[in-house]
Amino acid sequence: KRLDEEYGKVTSQLAQIAINVKNFGAIGDGQTDDTQAIQSAVDHVVALGGGRVYLPPGVYRVSNTIELDSNIEFFGAGAKLTTLFPDFLGQDVFQNIIRISGTSDERKENVTLHNFGIDGSNVELHETEDRGLDPGQWARIQPRYVDNFKAYDMYYYHGSHLFHMHGCRNFTIERVTADYSFSVVHMVSTQGENVGGVINNITGTRMACMVDFGGGGQDV
Repeated sequence: KRLDEEYGKVTSQLAQIAINVKNFGAIGDGQTDDTQAIQSAVDHVVALGGGRVYLPPGVYRVSNTIELDSNIEFFGAGAKLTTLFPDFLGQDVFQNIIRISGTSDERKENVTLHNFGIDGSNVELHETEDRGLDPGQWARIQPRYVDNFKAYDMYYYHGSHLFHMHGCRNFTIERVTADYSFSVVHMVSTQGENVGGVINNITGTRMACMVDFGGGGQDV
């Protein structure tokens, strides 16, 4: 019993220590593909039962979706100091750069994102068809069936919908700045209603709208 208690204490202490993605091989120079290094850092934290993943200042090129899980805090050094730079070569322009994949039967919980930005201004038009869109990478964050999702102190440039919300409950999104994008939050009703959210202090320029409810929000 005592060993179990000590193990529990150590696991709890480890959860408070931020895992640095550079210790898993991320470079952050804007040229190197850091996708696998970031995902490896996340997977390490998931194996511990949850914890914190830190991205130091830099530009991190990402070529595939980063999958998060429950009890994860994913954060950088500042909204304009740590940047994810999507590079989905040969794929449709609308991609999930970060996804939390819960289901209606197996929901995810307690995911926090903060202090980083997404720059979709990659001049390569990576589409599977020509729809007359401006060159760029319109990557988004997709929480699906997540309880207690939080995001704050973030920046979004040249994107679609920063947060593409599906069936989330009790979420908070605040202190987000966006430029030249469709919206900061898009409530999607086709996958389940988003219920009980707070959206506060989001600002933008050259936007279609700030929040697109799309029929998918209740008590927001």
